[in-house]
Amino acid sequence: MPTTTTPRTAATPRPTTALGSPSAHGPLLAIIARRRRYAKSVATSRVTAALRRVA
Repeated sequence: MPTTTTPRTAATPRPTTALGSPSAHGPLLAIIARRRRYAKSVATSRVTAALRRVA
């Protein structure tokens, strides 16, 4: 009793988007965004401190 399966072609739309499913990567993206905000605030404070030392 042979069963036939249809091969997935490139034209077949994927169930997830290019970034993957939001429910799976939501926490990870939140962590990355939090780290970026933290790094930006640290960089800003370092620049501000350097400018205060120069002035």
